[in-house]
Amino acid sequence: MKGVILADKLYKRLIESENPPEDIQLALNLINSLNLDLDILDYEKITVTLDNEEEGKFYYDGELRDLPDFAISIALSHRDDYNLQAAKRMFETKGCKYINSVQTTQIAKDKLYSLQLIKEAIPEIKIPKTMLINQFTTPEMIVDYIGLPCVVKIMDGLQGKGVTLAKDKKELVLHPCGRNEKSFTIPDSVISVRGEAFRDCSSLESLEIPTGVTSFGRLAFSGCSSLKSLAIPAGVTRIEGAVFEGCSSLESLELPAGVTFIGGCAFADCSSLKFINIPNGVTNIAGEAFRNCSSLESAIIPDSVTSIGRGAFIGCSSLKSIAIPASVTSLGREIFKGCSSLESAEISASMTKMGEDDFEGCSQLTIRAPKGSYAEEYAKEKGIGFES
Repeated sequence: MKGVILADKLYKRLIESENPPEDIQLALNLINSLNLDLDILDYEKITVTLDNEEEGKFYYDGELRDLPDFAISIALSHRDDYNLQAAKRMFETKGCKYINSVQTTQIAKDKLYSLQLIKEAIPEIKIPKTMLINQFTTPEMIVDYIGLPCVVKIMDGLQGKGVTLAKDKKELVLHPCGRNEKSFTIPDSVISVRGEAFRDCSSLESLEIPTGVTSFGRLAFSGCSSLKSLAIPAGVTRIEGAVFEGCSSLESLELPAGVTFIGGCAFADCSSLKFINIPNGVTNIAGEAFRNCSSLESAIIPDSVTSIGRGAFIGCSSLKSIAIPASVTSLGREIFKGCSSLESAEISASMTKMGEDDFEGCSQLTIRAPKGSYAEEYAKEKGIGFES
């Protein structure tokens, strides 16, 4: 049998290389064992035509060739390229058996539809209980209709995003962002909120979290632009990256005493946040943790902090004063860049290094530090006011 592989340039190069990747080599070994006569073609060099006089033929790189018995396409990029789809349809309409046809490719892109077809065709195969959820779906509906554990998929999920396993009632997996309710109460059984669970729930103004919750995943509340206040349970010890990013209406937030870590961009773009008291126990404030908190007037950094990441307070244009504890001996770049209202920065004698642009744009600033300290030398070098 004569066959062709329609490949993109990258895949064609990998197949024809002296040492192809292991998966490709396994496929080539299988082809050889079946004694198949296969050509590898660059699909972009196929000329797609509609011509009744050339039935059983096709043009490749300017040459008229006989139509193969079968064909398959493999592409690492541009899988939806119109040129490739048109070539596949031409082969199909000319009578060539196409292994991964246009129809099968389209079906495979819809994973839920694929599973529905498999369940219909082969009832013996066990398909995971699955539910497509939208803004009207409640946790109770999932439990009552199909039970746990199950797979839940949101309406606008793409390429695996928005598909997740709901194992039990202990983890809140997803709150559909299309729901326009202004308040929500997390069930008492929940102990963790998965990353992105409430992402972009822009109508949500208030959220009640049970005291048993101990963790929030990354981006858990990101983009909840109407959320005004939130009480974080005492058992939470880590504020993960970007967990409150873009909560632009959030005015107040009290962090539990047990928090030891504040992740990157944790409160970035919380433009209404006016005050933050960082618990004595936090050792690391990651990069851009409070980026563009433009209403933040005061931030208390405890003695437990030893590291402040790049741009941690960049763009906090209302911040008036800051005291950096002696436990912090060096600063990265852009820590307070753009803090245009900053008037006072207290820096201890233990400071040994600061970034060249840590206070860029802080035109009203006076650095307060011991005489003869590194901070005094830094202030003079940068033309910043100094008091001992």
